Amino acid sequence: STIDFSINHSDVPGSVTQAATGGSTGAAASNKELSLSHANLIWSPVAFVDIGVEGAWGHRVVVSNVKGDAWTLQSSLKFRF
Repeated sequence: STIDFSINHSDVPGSVTQAATGGSTGAAASNKELSLSHANLIWSPVAFVDIGVEGAWGHRVVVSNVKGDAWTLQSSLKFRF
């Protein structure tokens, strides 16, 4: 089982934001900050079976300060024979 978190922040010059037009297009849609986090659990109830579940969260902020989040949940079942 694991847990992780990452972040990427970019200092975008003011001249880029002033030159941006059209709301969420062009330079205004460039990433200013990205964050990503994962957590998972894997359980082996018997020697030949693994059951897993993972959740992830992502967050994005663009130069024009528009923000958004994304959530995912996935699972797995593995049999060894």
